[in-house]
Amino acid sequence: MSRNVLYVSLAVTIATSFAISRSINAKAQEAQSNTRQSTNQNSQNQANQNNNRNQSNDQSTGGQTTAGNRQGQQQGQWKNPDHCFATCIALANQEEVALAEIASQKAENEEVKKFAEMMQHDHQGYLTKLQRFAPEAARQGYLGTAATDGTRSSSKSTNQSDKSANRNDRDADRATSDRDAKDQNTIRQTAGENDPNNQSRSQTAAGSRSDSSQGPMNMLQIEREIAQQCLTSAKQKLNEKSGAEFDKCYIGQQIAKHEAMKDKLTVFQRHASSELRQVLADGLKTTEHHLAKAEEIMKTLDHGSSSTSKTLTTRDRENK
Repeated sequence: MSRNVLYVSLAVTIATSFAISRSINAKAQEAQSNTRQSTNQNSQNQANQNNNRNQSNDQSTGGQTTAGNRQGQQQGQWKNPDHCFATCIALANQEEVALAEIASQKAENEEVKKFAEMMQHDHQGYLTKLQRFAPEAARQGYLGTAATDGTRSSSKSTNQSDKSANRNDRDADRATSDRDAKDQNTIRQTAGENDPNNQSRSQTAAGSRSDSSQGPMNMLQIEREIAQQCLTSAKQKLNEKSGAEFDKCYIGQQIAKHEAMKDKLTVFQRHASSELRQVLADGLKTTEHHLAKAEEIMKTLDHGSSSTSKTLTTRDRENK
């Protein structure tokens, strides 16, 4: 009897030990499972963070690429130096034609009238040679200012239209640049760059990019506006003169303008293509001829003024 009790007690002890062992194993497996789940969750979170960071970087790179592409397109005109050189020369020739039209009508001295007619003929002919390099700048009326009072109203309308179109282009460029700057700020905030100092530096950099991206695009337009302003100033000065004073004023302007043109053509020849270089060389010869003729006429005008002054002085003495 006691032996049976012993067997039963032993069986209960074994069963209890087995149950406890199974329970311990189950808890260990559960702990391992929880550990694996936690590790997987951490890995997934890290992967999500990496994906978000990569997307943010891609968006940032995409924004920079878009801005870079736009700036590249804006700078495209500067990749053709011949077009830029020819445009600058054409603008100066447009000025000469406009001033010559005024002088041919208002000049008193016959030599000055003939010189003005030569200016019209030669500079219009040279604009024709420049058309294949800068067709827009070589077209008649490109400056958008009147050469004579009779055409002032129509030219003024053209000038206002051109300025309005240019203003719209500049406004569109500014709006695009502003959008890019806002997009860049949004991207930086998404990436966690919320530090005020970083934001300040980012905004400064965005502003710098905006300014630099507009500069190259507008340079030829600025050259055009400079030519328009020069023509306006020259015409204003001529309109203040009459008779012999007008003749000397016009010829004086021509000497100064042809001196400047000679230097400009000399420099452009060093950087132009062989095709345009020949056209510039021809223009330099013509410029030197015009300059020599203008200086000759100026000497005549000075001599005439001197003779007139001497005659008046003699008469004044005689009257006394």
